[in-house]
Amino acid sequence: GKQVAASARNIARAIYKSEFWSLATSLLSDLETDLPADKLYKKYLERYLHSYSLWAPFMRVHAPFNTTMVSESFHSKLKMSVLEDNTLSRVDRLAHLLLALPAEVSEELRIADRKKYVGGVFRLQAQMAAHKKGVAYGEKEPVIDRPDKSTWIVESSKKDGTKYKVTDYGQDYCTCDRKNLHCMRCGVCPRRYRCNCQEGNRSGTNCKHCHWAILSSNHDPDPADLQDARIEVGEAVDLEHNYDAMPPLQPIEDDIPAQFQADDIDEEEREMREREKEEEDRRNDEKMKYRGLMLEALNRVTAGVRRCMREDDDATRLKEAYEGILMVMEGLGIDKDQGAVRGERPKKRQGEKGASLLDRETRGEIKRKRRAAMGRPAAFPVRNPEENIVCVQCKRAEPIPLPCKEEDDINWVACNNEDCGLYYHEICCQIDTVCMCGNGVMIYKEIDD
Repeated sequence: GKQVAASARNIARAIYKSEFWSLATSLLSDLETDLPADKLYKKYLERYLHSYSLWAPFMRVHAPFNTTMVSESFHSKLKMSVLEDNTLSRVDRLAHLLLALPAEVSEELRIADRKKYVGGVFRLQAQMAAHKKGVAYGEKEPVIDRPDKSTWIVESSKKDGTKYKVTDYGQDYCTCDRKNLHCMRCGVCPRRYRCNCQEGNRSGTNCKHCHWAILSSNHDPDPADLQDARIEVGEAVDLEHNYDAMPPLQPIEDDIPAQFQADDIDEEEREMREREKEEEDRRNDEKMKYRGLMLEALNRVTAGVRRCMREDDDATRLKEAYEGILMVMEGLGIDKDQGAVRGERPKKRQGEKGASLLDRETRGEIKRKRRAAMGRPAAFPVRNPEENIVCVQCKRAEPIPLPCKEEDDINWVACNNEDCGLYYHEICCQIDTVCMCGNGVMIYKEIDD
């Protein structure tokens, strides 16, 4: 027993994988040869070795706590004094996440910075937009110096003395011929050419300085003959995140310009985004206005259909028209119960004094639909037998006179479920044979005066 306990303590302290498996297999062989320890052997094999990834020290090198008595005492004190005896709360997992998170985020940022993965969506489109900026930038006739074959010193368009350096790292760094990154006009590669301006750090694209440097070297303001040699836009987009590393960064002293002007880079792009936002807002306003008009028209048609259904005994055609209206509303994304557009907060109805009969009926239908959607039985008022029975539809003891009826129909229908308490005038009842409570059937019922 003491030997097994000593071996278990050594296993719990082994932080290296080779040492852990050496001690674990040694203990397993000792338990296998010891016949009295047969049950312990099976328990050790099934419950511990098969789940070693959850408790082995070499798998939990960042864990701030282990399962010793010290940590358990700490958890007990924490739950009793701080967490108010919440037995499901532990702090070791939270502390582990807080300690491991900075390292993981730092590694992700390092990889993103190394591979220039700053947010590259629609990279080829961004490359073409940068090419157009480069052509417009060249029309201002900036001064370009070329100290050697692999370096260009480009003057800022502000004409304030700020200069940027474009570097050619050579053909060996260009490994993306079929990865949708080359400019389709001038052939500039974001891996081979790099500028020390802020826009040069974007993912998979070149800045306007790189484009104009290549265009000035080719002595062609816009060489369109290279466009046919480029790859199609939609090909191999999913391979964009599997590129090799970017060329090594240059020393900071050589790369950062003496006077950096952020407006020299972002002004045109900011104006373009503002125009796109204004256009999107205008389209959204037109869409909301159209949906509001459609909802208003559909509400008027719906009210007319319901009014005709009360007056016409054979309302099959009107029911079909009403169902068609609901289908149109669903196709437009309009919900008559939840507002003009789905997701919009429903508007408040008029007060009870100014609300029409149709509004009160619609409000009750909405409540029943919501209860049915939540799996609850419909809630109907239970009438006191000593009081006069009133119709749920028209809220009256006597039916409302209709112009198409010479004499009012005073027959009553009611649910045979005693817990429901739902009564209708026969001329007001518009539901099927089965009651809306789901537990009863609508039948004719005589009311004693």
